[in-house]
Amino acid sequence: MFVDLGHFSVRSVQISFSCVVFPSILSAYIGQAAYLTKFPENVGNAFYASVLDPIYWPTFVVAVVAAIIASQAMISGAFSIVAQAQSLGCFPRVKVIHTSAKHEGQVYIPELNYFLMVACVVVTLSFKTTRNLGNAYGICVVSAELTTTNMMTLVMLLIWKISIWRIILFYVVYVTIESTYLSTQLTKFVQGGFLPLAFSFVLVIIMGNWHYVQKHRYEFELKNKVSSDYCEHVIFVLRDNRSKRNKK
Repeated sequence: MFVDLGHFSVRSVQISFSCVVFPSILSAYIGQAAYLTKFPENVGNAFYASVLDPIYWPTFVVAVVAAIIASQAMISGAFSIVAQAQSLGCFPRVKVIHTSAKHEGQVYIPELNYFLMVACVVVTLSFKTTRNLGNAYGICVVSAELTTTNMMTLVMLLIWKISIWRIILFYVVYVTIESTYLSTQLTKFVQGGFLPLAFSFVLVIIMGNWHYVQKHRYEFELKNKVSSDYCEHVIFVLRDNRSKRNKK
């Protein structure tokens, strides 16, 4: 759902989301909701329980492939976000390898790749069950939606500059819905929901400290830099002294 525009064009994202992603998600959720109204006891496994037996295994294979693709998209997104944050001076310097000669956004960061590998192994061994991982995933998704709404509101206000009433209507509707979802997910904070918030807290500290240091270093260098006129004057004096010594 979250695609870096460095990998795909705006039009391709709009078409794929409007014609494939959104209808598919909507159909899946509506189908599960309809199934649970008749079989509420299967709420813990609504997706696979609602699949008919003849298409169970094909659906299972598609779900596994989709999970692999989604994980790859998350990894690529992490590379892009870190590369962009580094270019803005908000992240420590890491090695960024551009994998495409045509698209600037297609990058690979070895250090981040290894970190994600270790983090996945540690989280899997620590949480042990998919229920705990699901709790962490739920808070992460809803928090991302709420953050996206806030950022979208800023874009509408500062860049698009549309009617303030349309902005208020958009913000109130979406924040009300997403805040309701977030409040329900926060009840699972102790059961694993703390993980994305802990990661976010650590990243904010790292990025904030790095930006603070880089900002003050830039200000120090700006105040104490040697002007080109002074350098030319020093060179002129040195040359003049050398010529005088040579004459003697």
